[in-house]
Amino acid sequence: MKTLYFTATGNSLYVARCIGGELLSIPQLIKKGNYDIEDDAVGIVCPAYFGRVPKMVKRFMEKANIKTDYLFYVATYGMSAGYAPTAFTELLAPRGLKLNYAAIIKMVDNSLPTFDMDKQKASAYKKDIDGQIARAKADIEARKNEVHKAGFVDKLGIKLNDALAPMQMVDTIAQQIFRVTDACVLCGTCVKVCPMGNVTMAEKVTFGTHCERCYACIQNCPKKALRLNKEANPNARFRNEHVSLADIIQSNNQVG
Repeated sequence: MKTLYFTATGNSLYVARCIGGELLSIPQLIKKGNYDIEDDAVGIVCPAYFGRVPKMVKRFMEKANIKTDYLFYVATYGMSAGYAPTAFTELLAPRGLKLNYAAIIKMVDNSLPTFDMDKQKASAYKKDIDGQIARAKADIEARKNEVHKAGFVDKLGIKLNDALAPMQMVDTIAQQIFRVTDACVLCGTCVKVCPMGNVTMAEKVTFGTHCERCYACIQNCPKKALRLNKEANPNARFRNEHVSLADIIQSNNQVG
């Protein structure tokens, strides 16, 4: 079994580890130009952004040559993901692929403009995260055929998300709302954790025009020197407690 993942703050990497199989980072697969994936079971684990699939995962799936008897998809989310399996299924039709199983797992939401990370972490125990993962893992091991169906509320929510997403997910968003404070020591962490290769550093940190808005650079900054123009709590940051900074760098680094 091969489990492909995309992660920014560790949630999806943690889920992928729990599910098991050979773990493959989607940013690294794209970097190497490796789109051929074959195994008895293949899965994609990634966050849901505005109820849909992240741009990087979408680009990968549009080129991927996947050969498997069992294809599964797991979306991690904090606020809304009910439409994500439907959005993922839409990517498969042009590739001639069938989705056998899909699940959504509610975890800590890392949306900095919306949530206080300290409050999110404090409320994580209420979400039964490990229980949700265990149920999805058991389903996958049993090769269960079941795809989470979008309900009325999910469909209504995606219409709202689609109305807001163009304003929120433009490729130049980092240039518009990200900033670097005097606390920056040019350690280069932001460069290494960016899955898009959108952050560069010479005499200062510079943002390019291909932002995924995953917040990996801001959330993983050791000095909390990277900020948004507006965020719920600029002193609070999040990374999944089971995942290290080195793990994020290994998964996302586009340098070299």
